[in-house]
Amino acid sequence: MKEYLAVGYVQRPHALKGELTVEPLTDDNSRYKSLKEVYVEEQSSYVLYEVEHARVSGPKSVLLKLKGIDSVEAADKFRSVYLYVLRKDAVPLEEGQYYYADIIGCKAVMEDTGEVLGTVYDIIETPNNDAYCVKTKKGEVCIPAMKQFIRVDVENSIIYINREGLEELLE
Repeated sequence: MKEYLAVGYVQRPHALKGELTVEPLTDDNSRYKSLKEVYVEEQSSYVLYEVEHARVSGPKSVLLKLKGIDSVEAADKFRSVYLYVLRKDAVPLEEGQYYYADIIGCKAVMEDTGEVLGTVYDIIETPNNDAYCVKTKKGEVCIPAMKQFIRVDVENSIIYINREGLEELLE
């Protein structure tokens, strides 16, 4: 499992004093208010930055200020980068919930035959349930992330798919 989990994507600087406009990668933006530190991947390593403050700016936007980043020029260096937290510091999940980082990259395997269908490359959020998008030999397919259709084995990076009820989708 990955040690660092992405929690946001920096879109651009905000104003002149070094704030960042961040697209949150969480279902609860209020989590940013208690965020103390983030990591940024720089040249194959992760660099720690202390969070000075954060405020929710809208349903898909958080304004984040990192300590020592005090100008629009300094903030612009963070444009289009992901912000990470250590897994041990991430908000704990309830039973049956998974971090996206643990799902993306998993092998999708047919439960009944053991055939490898492909690899999960994306997750689409819908009002009722997520869908795991899988690249297959025949193209792409999005499978509803529901217990009746999938079983997740995070430790082995495998998503087991139950064919029953998905026949048309998997043809």
